[in-house]
Amino acid sequence: TPFDAQYANIQAGSAQSQLYWGNAISEGRGDRRTALYFPPGTTAQAVLANGSKTALTDMTVRVSEYTVGSTGEAAMPGELPRTVGYTWASNYSVDQAEALGAVSVEFSKPVISYTSNFIGTPVGTAMPAGWYDFTAAAWKADNNGRVIKVLSIDGDKAVLQVTEDPRAATSAELTALGITEDELRQLASLFPAQTELWRTPLAHFTPWDCNVPYGPPSDAEPPPWTDPIPPYPDPEQCGPNMCCDTGEGSDIFFQE
Repeated sequence: TPFDAQYANIQAGSAQSQLYWGNAISEGRGDRRTALYFPPGTTAQAVLANGSKTALTDMTVRVSEYTVGSTGEAAMPGELPRTVGYTWASNYSVDQAEALGAVSVEFSKPVISYTSNFIGTPVGTAMPAGWYDFTAAAWKADNNGRVIKVLSIDGDKAVLQVTEDPRAATSAELTALGITEDELRQLASLFPAQTELWRTPLAHFTPWDCNVPYGPPSDAEPPPWTDPIPPYPDPEQCGPNMCCDTGEGSDIFFQE
């Protein structure tokens, strides 16, 4: 998978917040793009394979999605756990760290990722997130993100919905998610009202994966039940044609 041509030059430790705006992707599964918010004062270190760390100053940041088109699942850096459904994954990278052969980039405070809610996940619900550990060659679970909605723009700030209840978030709810006044201003500059997003805090850059688990929707109807469960036969009363033979080491009735 090539690195995305879209990039942003980010200055580590800047007193001002900084933004990355990714390429738009349009295919059969839904239109989407990813943006990044770097809070003021965010510093970064490239983590090398031997565990040593190198401070980064000027960073060329890219988000390159794996899960595009019919070959997207084969492009993933590793096989997904069986409990999650194939949805979306991208490589979050810094060119300067790639040049050093780094396995990840660590940040002094979480960088916030916003991805379009292109699968219609209910607003206010959790968005499970994980990252790929190249050293362990495995996906690792991380803290959940949250599906949020920009309800409106009030002055220079976004008014957000962060719960399933369709209302503006309270100050306490925003604080619990780590959403600051500065982030609200940056959201207002990036997204129009009624935009739904997966908001995911990233402590480091590696490939990240946002996938929902397999399962029916919450309003799914159970399958119809027509025949009652027959009573289990008593093994001591089983005849040759009752199909209730038992086997050694098994308490389950079976039949050939």
